[in-house]
Amino acid sequence: MVRPEKIGLDYFPLDVDIFDDEKIEAIAGEFGSKGEIVVVKLLCAIYKKGYFVQWSDLTQAQLLKRLPDITDELLKKIVNRLVKWEFFDKDLFDSENVLTSLHIQANFFEATKRRKTPRPTQYIINVNNNSVNVNNNHATTGVNVNISTQSKVKKSKVNKSKEKEEEPLKTNSLFSNYFDLFTSLSKKNLSKRAMATQEFLKLPSFDQNFAVTGARNYLTWYLKSNPDDVDGTYSINAYQFIKEMEFKNYQTIPEIKKKKTGYDSAREKVIPVPEWSNPDYAEEATDEEVAEFKRQLEALGDKNESK
Repeated sequence: MVRPEKIGLDYFPLDVDIFDDEKIEAIAGEFGSKGEIVVVKLLCAIYKKGYFVQWSDLTQAQLLKRLPDITDELLKKIVNRLVKWEFFDKDLFDSENVLTSLHIQANFFEATKRRKTPRPTQYIINVNNNSVNVNNNHATTGVNVNISTQSKVKKSKVNKSKEKEEEPLKTNSLFSNYFDLFTSLSKKNLSKRAMATQEFLKLPSFDQNFAVTGARNYLTWYLKSNPDDVDGTYSINAYQFIKEMEFKNYQTIPEIKKKKTGYDSAREKVIPVPEWSNPDYAEEATDEEVAEFKRQLEALGDKNESK
């Protein structure tokens, strides 16, 4: 009897610091623990089906059944916030009503890399240019990653040999893309090649893809934020960028804040306007000042009479 084909995952990697992620912290800050629970439930629903889920009425109804304390309105608000803050891919959500992300896809393909079926192509986010492949030919695409179990697979010696040959080539290509980005920013990175290579090889394959994306976004952000530093003098080097896992902070381009000039600061400085500059200004004199003024007038009158 043929065993049923496997589609999604039985389990998936969950980062131990997921609740320290700024996007999840923002969700928790606005929606409390209910927001965090919804995030985990959404990830379970996605990985169970593969690497994406269609955000349809049916999907929403199924989730609401599993979340008795969550209303339909609250669920939609949480999902919209997750899309806005790019926890899920905004372009795919807006155009296809699909929930997925580059990180989710990387985890899925890492977990299913031993499956014998062709790699699916529907709703794949291209790490090199952030484009999306939307292929709706369901006869040949979709989450069609069929296998009897997730990891217990016997591969032929020929396939194993081919896989071992292809992985170093792919890694070399990714590192070349990564390192070329940094050397185009600053020549100081040339001396860091050996150390950067060692750190890059330590990364799992999905983080290698993230490192390339992070480097590209960092380059864009740095050049726009520091237009006067054309040589990248104060930029982070290629080795530190991986060693300190900085690439995880640049999966999207951070907001570019315009630096204030002296003229901008002067315009923002508030200079109080003196009261006496107001045409209607009239200062009230005290009783002592009025008495003194009368005394001076009388003295001036007596002086004029004596003349």
